[in-house]
Amino acid sequence: HYGPIFLFYFNFILQRANFFFYKAFPKAKHYRIDFVSGGEPLLGMKVIKETVAYIENYKKATGKNVSIWLCTNASLITDDIIDFFSAHNVALGISVDGRKEYNDKVRIDVNGNGTYDRIVNGIELVLNSSKSTTRLKNIWGLCTATNDNCDFVDMLLHMNQLGFQNVQIRLVRSNNPYDVRKILSQYARLSEFLLEFFEAGDLAYLKMILNDNDQYGKVLKRILSNQILLRRCYAGKNKITVCPDGSIYPCDSFVGLSHYCMGSIYEQDPKLWIYQKHSIDSVDECKICKLKYLCGGDCYYNSYMKNGCTDVPDKQFCMIQEFIIQQTIALCLNMQNKNMELYNVLLAHLKRKEDYAKLFG
Repeated sequence: HYGPIFLFYFNFILQRANFFFYKAFPKAKHYRIDFVSGGEPLLGMKVIKETVAYIENYKKATGKNVSIWLCTNASLITDDIIDFFSAHNVALGISVDGRKEYNDKVRIDVNGNGTYDRIVNGIELVLNSSKSTTRLKNIWGLCTATNDNCDFVDMLLHMNQLGFQNVQIRLVRSNNPYDVRKILSQYARLSEFLLEFFEAGDLAYLKMILNDNDQYGKVLKRILSNQILLRRCYAGKNKITVCPDGSIYPCDSFVGLSHYCMGSIYEQDPKLWIYQKHSIDSVDECKICKLKYLCGGDCYYNSYMKNGCTDVPDKQFCMIQEFIIQQTIALCLNMQNKNMELYNVLLAHLKRKEDYAKLFG
């Protein structure tokens, strides 16, 4: 419901935006431009500034709403960048995988050094700068969980300490198997943790993960909002990724996999329709599942990595997702039984958050 999303590689040319607005999704009223993948976006500030100028002219000419979001490792953030992003209403997501010892195992620089300290310096610069707007300070924390790093409670506590108000923790998507038993035990512990803070009248940690990106929080959000899903995500439907060479993919995870290329912006008729009819009821293993409309199915890329096909869900993912659904349903019932008034406060917060997202992305 947020409208089309365009995932940019940072070294693109502006005609890609023309394609996005005027050919791919000409009837949309709200758009979101995401600068992700292809390297650190802040290396391309010149291109970012040109894009922002283009977007602002487009908004004036059409009256349409376009929000801008940028994913960064925060290592290159400066006061000048903060000033520019604040002036032009750019929102930020910063990648950090929990505590230093975990982050620095996987997020290393070209010299093999850990990046945690530089990430934290960037976060603090944004949060403490007098130039930062409220929107800019509302940074999204982006965490990738693995078999070695799946203490979700600790990750959430640490992200709160770093100053994040919104967090997404997602399991890594690769061809390696999940340690299902360990992951399930950590999600059970997360449920207990969230209920404990709810009982104490503290909604902060629930609010942090109630979004469409956190692995646990997105399911909880659906139950709280009585939402159902007809498809896993809108990759290829109202979300596309355009690469520097003009090639189009349903999402940034598939970039470079030629079989999933939807064509090029230079073609007269790129295959933008190819994923339009995909739904949970078109996947053989999903359409008979009793939880399908709460689950939405496996991530297409995770299915590909595990099984070589986007239409064959990863069985381990199914086990984890079923457990999360059971846990979140139980959590909602427990919260209602413990404190219905506070539960309604949480529902009201979620509605305000959804209404804001519809307006501003």
